[in-house]
Amino acid sequence: MTPLQKAIAKARDQWRRLEDSSIPVFFVGSATCGRAAGASEVLERLRRFIEDKGIESLVIETGCLGLCYLEPLVIVHKPGSPRICYGNVGPDEIIGILQNHVLGDDPCAQWALGKMTPGDVDGIGDFNEHPMLRRQVRRILRNCGIIDPENMEHRLAREGYRGFLRALE
Repeated sequence: MTPLQKAIAKARDQWRRLEDSSIPVFFVGSATCGRAAGASEVLERLRRFIEDKGIESLVIETGCLGLCYLEPLVIVHKPGSPRICYGNVGPDEIIGILQNHVLGDDPCAQWALGKMTPGDVDGIGDFNEHPMLRRQVRRILRNCGIIDPENMEHRLAREGYRGFLRALE
């Protein structure tokens, strides 16, 4: 196994652990559009809340998912539940999501755009059925808003360099 193949295998293993995390994971859209819409304030409130409550979790800043008009976007992975994407999340909404969904049983359908992973959640449909996404087949943009764009392991795990690697062969 080449060093590159080892790096890819390690990155995929890390990504699998992230997807199957036993602790909450928060993906916050922090591209220019998200920051302009208030993502920095949402991140601040999110981090303060989880620190104050002693919640073991991960917070990952992601790039743009493509729904700039719905920023700030926050994807919440709650262990045992489908991943849910929330839109137009302000500082007050993130506290509501944390208190009601992460610490409780209310998935906060009023702010949800859709489920990102399979499973049933009352009042929340599939994210890919959103009117803007319904007819899209994402190839180049499939990782946007899902990974930390500054994390090379995320890119390797999600085959972000596949074309480049093919060119080197």
